[in-house]
Amino acid sequence: MKGIRKEIGARRNLKFRLVIESLLIGVLTGIIISVFRKATQFLSSKFLLLYEFGQSSFLHAGIVLLLLMVVGLIVGIMVKIDPKIGGSGIPQVAGELRGLIKTDWRRILPLKYFGGILSVSAGLKIGREGPSIQMGAAVGQGFSEVFKRPKTEKTFLISSGAAAGLAAAFNTPLSGLVFALEEVHHNFSSVALVSAMSASLSAGLTSALVLGYKPVLYVERLAHIPFRVYGYLMIMAFLASLSAFLFTGGISVGKKIYARLKIPVVAKVMIPFLITGIVILLNTDLYGSGEHFILLSDGAHLTIEKLLFIYLVTIVLLIIAFSSGLPGGIFFPMLVLGSLFGNMFGQILAQLGLIDGNLILVFAVLSMCAYFSAIVRSPITGIILILELTGSFHFLLPLGVVALVSYLTAEFFRLKPVYEMLLTYQLHPELLVGKPMQAKEKRKKNPRESSIVVEFPVYFNSKCDGRYIKDIDWPKGVLLVSIKRGDREILPKGDVKLLGGDYIVCLHDVDELDALKEKIHIITQEEIPE
Repeated sequence: MKGIRKEIGARRNLKFRLVIESLLIGVLTGIIISVFRKATQFLSSKFLLLYEFGQSSFLHAGIVLLLLMVVGLIVGIMVKIDPKIGGSGIPQVAGELRGLIKTDWRRILPLKYFGGILSVSAGLKIGREGPSIQMGAAVGQGFSEVFKRPKTEKTFLISSGAAAGLAAAFNTPLSGLVFALEEVHHNFSSVALVSAMSASLSAGLTSALVLGYKPVLYVERLAHIPFRVYGYLMIMAFLASLSAFLFTGGISVGKKIYARLKIPVVAKVMIPFLITGIVILLNTDLYGSGEHFILLSDGAHLTIEKLLFIYLVTIVLLIIAFSSGLPGGIFFPMLVLGSLFGNMFGQILAQLGLIDGNLILVFAVLSMCAYFSAIVRSPITGIILILELTGSFHFLLPLGVVALVSYLTAEFFRLKPVYEMLLTYQLHPELLVGKPMQAKEKRKKNPRESSIVVEFPVYFNSKCDGRYIKDIDWPKGVLLVSIKRGDREILPKGDVKLLGGDYIVCLHDVDELDALKEKIHIITQEEIPE
């Protein structure tokens, strides 16, 4: 009862405390990620010189590959120390918030930091945003544990740190905010909003002060899109969604292949360093995530055959690197693949005389949003991310069109969201080797962390809209704390009628949080058929 009273009591002035705490977390995350980006830029230039050295002779190439294997060995040892630093880290953060995964920020932060720097700088087809998001979440987790914040407050601080990580990684504070709400926290409550917004803005400002305000993929001017072209944009979004199956399916197959390899984890991590190193020695244009292929100017169009080659090599190297479990994200490589796809589609239309050549870059930019919406299944984040990355805010309407088409296409063909798939593999690694899913053993409860306060929005026309609390079949073990209606907090008595727009505040066992959410969502979000 003491823990329950503490959780409920902690809700008093929660928003104001979270604003202050999230601002501090945002500044800390902004500093850490800015130094991370600076270190990555510095080491990347050195690795490029190293690859150029390796191209001069077979002996030099052998020396370079040997050095890469040493770097891979170091990163592999880090992954062996804590496998939870592997991949983008976004599924781990989501699992932590849902009470499904337990991580130690004291190990995650340094190992992800240095492992991410080495992996990204070596030129592997991975992005910096995944490490940034997980490191930001680790900052939020560390802050909450050092200052002994209640469990409910801790979840908001972790999601705020994740938002700050993305904001600092790309100078995109709005994207960080929306991503935390849409993909990480899965909640657009006012409490989640103010905490994530505070952290994103302070992290974005800190990053901008260190690295500058210019968008990562700044485009001075994009051609105006005639209304007649919107049909082609919708076709492109549809085809991009279908090609997303290659991305998600490839990662799934890659994970399964690595899981079946009877070699140590360290050796698995070394594989992508060797293979990627050989490819880059053959062609240094294939170094890194491929950012330089995104915004090809009108006079720098590569042939469709060349773009297709780069597309295929990029996705193969991405699968080899990411599936090995080394620390690195898929955000940016995903955008690169989307851009390449849009560029190819635009060039085909231009050669057929259906569009002007100056629209090819527009198709490349919009295709990034289509790819993101289909693969991640976070269309709002995809729209805002492309707007902030390019600085082209007048393309909101076409971005919305391609995001909606790609999202609906992926939903229709039941393409599983990539981070949801990766979280499933984190929780059930037996699936990677063809074994049936096993029930997870319940971890021993910590009395101080056994209960958590969560909020659920009541949707209009849902099963509980317009019904009295006493008439609703609530899941077993749920304790209603309050009903939030606007700026009012209502005591949840049986004769209180729930209305669309309310927020139900519940107290529940943290170990059963994921199952609870599924059951509550059926009541609060599933619409009653007309």
